[in-house]
Amino acid sequence: MGPSTYKLEPGDTLMIYPDDNNIYIIIEGILIINKLFSNNEKFSSDIIYKGHIIRDLFQKRNIYNYCNEITPLSTTYIMSISDRSPNLYKEFHKVSYVDTTVSKMSLLSLWTHKNIKHRIIHLLLILYEINGQSYRQSLTIDIKLSYKVVAIITGSTSSTVSSIIQKLQDDNIIIYTNQQIIIKNIFLLNAYTLGIIH
Repeated sequence: MGPSTYKLEPGDTLMIYPDDNNIYIIIEGILIINKLFSNNEKFSSDIIYKGHIIRDLFQKRNIYNYCNEITPLSTTYIMSISDRSPNLYKEFHKVSYVDTTVSKMSLLSLWTHKNIKHRIIHLLLILYEINGQSYRQSLTIDIKLSYKVVAIITGSTSSTVSSIIQKLQDDNIIIYTNQQIIIKNIFLLNAYTLGIIH
């Protein structure tokens, strides 16, 4: 059995359970790793993107009360190498132990902020670092990001996210559309996180 390639769009999910020993390679795209617990609670742990290798998310012989739900923020292509292809799997596993932190960003830093607004701003800055482009004084993030996804990542609700995003738009700091996010004033955005503006 050779490698398989999958295309995922925002709204799709890839579920990785404790008995899944496959290796997954992110060919293109940006994704969130959520831990989905047996009580249906979710915790977003990392953002991963092009070049990242998903493997060994679970230690053998341990019992887990969660699985990993991988959700794309953009059109994503993933290559899967099955452990049922012993030669290919073994060879790839042997050579693939490289530093993949360059294609992974932890979301744990969001939780240093008690304020949900600050978590949302911090998330926008992380996404800009991964996928942003600057144009004159504006910063553009070409990601389709729903309020529901932002709520899951920041431990909030869609209605709270909606009101915070609307306030940032009313203050002429960001433009938030279905296809992209534009940060119009990075200085004012940072001022929010410093508590200079409320």
